Amino acid sequence: MKRTCRTLVVFILSAFLFLTTAPVTSAQMAGPFYVGVFGGFVMPDDLRWEWGYDEWGYDHWGYDERLDDSWAAGVKVGYIIPPVNYLAVELEYTYLAKQDYDYAGFYGGERYSYNGNFSAHNLMTNLLFRYPPGKIHPYVGFGIGLSRATIEENDISESNGEVLSYHLDEDDTAFASQFIIGMNFEIMANLSADITYKYFYSEYEIEDWDAEANNHMFTLGVNYHF
Repeated sequence: MKRTCRTLVVFILSAFLFLTTAPVTSAQMAGPFYVGVFGGFVMPDDLRWEWGYDEWGYDHWGYDERLDDSWAAGVKVGYIIPPVNYLAVELEYTYLAKQDYDYAGFYGGERYSYNGNFSAHNLMTNLLFRYPPGKIHPYVGFGIGLSRATIEENDISESNGEVLSYHLDEDDTAFASQFIIGMNFEIMANLSADITYKYFYSEYEIEDWDAEANNHMFTLGVNYHF
């Protein structure tokens, strides 16, 4: 958590200094519609695996898988509601690139190793509360939608000279949610830039397991208003 907070502070300060040096015009922004593209850095929390059948009397069993940092990219279309221009709605697509994990050691007296990765395609509807006056617009919001995740894994175990292997390649589509905080900067009448932090959450069913994914996304974006 401390690592995430430090990254968020550095990201916001760096992007703020960069974007506020861009020249801005005195013209009013264009119409209420906008389209945008964005990309950035992703810091995932541990991937949480849980298994169990409480209805049969078994306790839940689970473990955490450490994921490597990755990146994200996406597109969005939005609408700033004219009668209440402190509100905006967005339809957003984001690709979460592969987040790798691996393990090697002994389990149950056998040598055991595996490597795998998690990735996802997210389609979200966002509601943003923004500060309308001026050329810098802080905003906060939330989104709900669907996430289609892919988890791939290769397992190898050795016991008494015998080598066994197993390959997992599974997809699942699940409900997803995210918290959003950021800042929009007007650059020209039809052009603006965003810096955004998103906390993304979803839980997927992979074979008999529940896989819980939490991601911290730090993105920069540009928008065209019309």
